[in-house]
Amino acid sequence: MHMEESGFVVQEMGPGVTMYVWPTRQFKTVSTRVVLHHPLGEDATETALVPQVLLRGSARYPTTQALARRREELFGTELGADVSKLGRDHLVWVGVGGISPRFVGAGSRLLRDQLELLAEVLFHPREVGSGRFDEEYTRQEKNVLRQKIERLINEKRRYGMFRLYQEMCQGDPFAIHRLGRLDRIESITAEGLFQHYREILAESPVSIFVVGPVDPQEVQTAIQNLFPWSKEGRQSLFAAGPYTPKPNGKPRTVREEQEVNQALLYLGYRTGITFADERYPALSLYSGILGAFPHSKLFIQVREKASLAYFAFSQLEPTMGLMVTSCGIDPANYERALDLMRAQVEAMARGEFSDEEMAAARASLRTGLRSIYDSPDALVDRTLLGVVNRRLRPPEEMIAALDRVTKDDIVEVAQQVELDTIYFLTRREGGQA
Repeated sequence: MHMEESGFVVQEMGPGVTMYVWPTRQFKTVSTRVVLHHPLGEDATETALVPQVLLRGSARYPTTQALARRREELFGTELGADVSKLGRDHLVWVGVGGISPRFVGAGSRLLRDQLELLAEVLFHPREVGSGRFDEEYTRQEKNVLRQKIERLINEKRRYGMFRLYQEMCQGDPFAIHRLGRLDRIESITAEGLFQHYREILAESPVSIFVVGPVDPQEVQTAIQNLFPWSKEGRQSLFAAGPYTPKPNGKPRTVREEQEVNQALLYLGYRTGITFADERYPALSLYSGILGAFPHSKLFIQVREKASLAYFAFSQLEPTMGLMVTSCGIDPANYERALDLMRAQVEAMARGEFSDEEMAAARASLRTGLRSIYDSPDALVDRTLLGVVNRRLRPPEEMIAALDRVTKDDIVEVAQQVELDTIYFLTRREGGQA
């Protein structure tokens, strides 16, 4: 067990299983999250379904009501499970969170009971017969997943971002949505899903995060006793790296028409710089000046001065080395908005930004990084980003790196940012505003 500069105590628990403990009295709760790193692929729909079925019941607590009663016995311990996506990693996670034993007079037993509940859900799901999830639970959760995917199209800004990445990264696993595909749901069986769950559990690299007022040694002992990890066959973490497109010359433009009041314009850029890159702090400042904040160029120039957009921003996808600029506009303003957005990117490459703009972006980034320490979930998410990218880069390290970035560093980064895909989601011809 050793202390990383990140503040986490890191322990290898076995082949491909690593635990990260943040022992702090800042929080009155203990938050634990177990993350299984599965590669994004054609089985994404099945993978998305697994944690939802796990939450329905276990061998010991076979219904959601039984799980709820157990959570109440543990002073209202929260229990959750879902999938998320980081680069080409499809992350299956199960987590518990609840009051620290220090505040309820329950001694160390409460923490062990919380970890035991997590282990119960993850390792001992409700199994019908041999090697099959409960048929009814599977059927119901398939319907819920179907509704979630169908609802995606109504969340226009999220949908637009997904469609941009889907068009931009064709052929790359990153183009796959974290919930998978609608046309895969029907063919999933309770038996096939259970087999998929067993493979994920046996083969995936594992990251365990614990944040709160805990003794790392006590946590390690409890997890070693409660979590029956297989000793062989587990993969190592997958190779990370930026999105590298097939040569296609000029940027592609994709136009999609739907029943929308407000058109959405997305510009997808390749940066070639990922979270682990030494140039990432400069890229963060670049995006901060360009469009990450209300005082950034896109917001001021496109929304405030030209009155062309309802919103305008830029954001980085740090694991794939991508950047997106986006705005919500009246469809009639497409050409003007596109030209003005591209002009801001071109101005950055010419070094046309002030010391004041740099200082404002640096201050906002610094504030955001320091706020990570205020939330166990934010601490875990930040560290998970580092784990996937093979460089933890904790907030304080990033703040120090941002302070060293010069204007020349930002211009160097700006000059290698390259437009890949333009995606325009607009109303149907003849449609009403």
